[in-house]
Amino acid sequence: MASAVHAVSPERHRNRQWRPLGNYAHARNRHLVGIATSELAQAVTTFALAFVVQNDVAGLVAICGIEPNSSLFVASDGTWLGRYVPAMLRAHPFAIANSEGKQVLCIDEASGLAGPNDDNTRPFFDESGAIARPTAEVIKFLEAVNGQLQRSNQLAGQLRKHGLLEPWPIDVRGAQTPDGKKLEGLLRVNEAALNALPDAAFLELRGGALALAHAQLLSMPNLSLLPRIAEARQARERQIKQRRAEEAAMFQPSGGNQDVIDWDRMFND
Repeated sequence: MASAVHAVSPERHRNRQWRPLGNYAHARNRHLVGIATSELAQAVTTFALAFVVQNDVAGLVAICGIEPNSSLFVASDGTWLGRYVPAMLRAHPFAIANSEGKQVLCIDEASGLAGPNDDNTRPFFDESGAIARPTAEVIKFLEAVNGQLQRSNQLAGQLRKHGLLEPWPIDVRGAQTPDGKKLEGLLRVNEAALNALPDAAFLELRGGALALAHAQLLSMPNLSLLPRIAEARQARERQIKQRRAEEAAMFQPSGGNQDVIDWDRMFND
């Protein structure tokens, strides 16, 4: 999906509104999603968690799919199929960007969630030109999530510094991949190395990194849930296909013996 990200400003958005997120179609291509420290308890019950290193920065992610740019957790109608939705996905279409040393609220206008006023929209700005309360709450949420994601990255960096992260070879097998398919680029905690930590290193990691390590280890059996999510997605797609077929049939001509509706009589009797 193309994006049209703009900074939220009085000049552009004072007389416009935004609509709350109604589905998760924007997450269809997110097979890995960053996880913040504040959501470990929820994430560990839903996802297999792993570490990735990008631009020399380690981070904790939820595994949402086995194919790049494809999430098993999102149906074609945008329905989320898991028990928990990662915080950074719930923030869409908003994001915080850094501009000239300042944090700026931005919105992806290609999402279709910014526009004129209707029954289910929120104002960007109030009548005085100040940030409206609903928008201020979005900023507060994003600032909290971004801070917690940065904290998660810092803790993952500590684990990496002490040599506790190792490649995680994941071999995916199924009807479409009978010979197996390997997921590349994922890391896991080396449990033996974790248990053999010197006392000084253990004390350093006790400030939060140990919780991250244990969460990742505890989450690993959730890999077995991915086939169930795939089955749930297939079932959802069958429902969507059936519904669309029924909707299309409603507007098909019924043939030569069509009933005639007398609209004048219907509304004037």
